[in-house]
Amino acid sequence: MKNLIYFSIFCIFTFSACEESQSRGCTDPIAVNYKSWADINDGSCIYEAYIVFHMDYNAAAFLNDEPGVLSLEYVVDNIEVGKDVYDFFDVATNTTPYCHQVGFTTATIEWYNPNDIEISFEAIDNLGEIQWYGKAWLSPNECVDIPLEYESNLTKDEKDNK
Repeated sequence: MKNLIYFSIFCIFTFSACEESQSRGCTDPIAVNYKSWADINDGSCIYEAYIVFHMDYNAAAFLNDEPGVLSLEYVVDNIEVGKDVYDFFDVATNTTPYCHQVGFTTATIEWYNPNDIEISFEAIDNLGEIQWYGKAWLSPNECVDIPLEYESNLTKDEKDNK
C-alpha cells in the first residue's frame, strides 16, 4: 500500500512537470513593456513616441518683441508637457533638433494600441494666447519634431498684409 502511494505521488509530479505553463504579458516587441517570456498577450502593451518642440529665429524674435510674453507652454491633447522661458533665442534653431537634446522641450507620448495616433498640440504664451497649434501623427518608437515657425502662427489676414 505504501508503495502505491509513493508511485501515485511520483506519477502526479512527473506528469504535472511536463505540462507547459503559459505566461501572460505584452508580446509585442515594439512595445516599451514587451515581455519576451510571455506566451499570451494580455492587452497590457504600452507604445510611446517622442515629440520635440523647436522654433526658428524669426519666431523667437517675434516672441521676444511681444510685450509681456515671458514663457511658452506646450500642450498635447490638453495636457501640459513642457515650457520654455524667455529668452526664446536660447531655444531657437534653423535646424531640426533631436529628441532629448539639451535646450529643447521633448515630451513622451504613450498609448495602448500598436496603431499610429494623431495628436493635437498648442504652444500657449504666459498671457494665455495660443501662438501655435496643429496636429501631428506619431508611430511607436519614433521622434517627431514640431517646428514653431514665425509664418505658421500668423492668421490668414496677417499673412496677406505682410
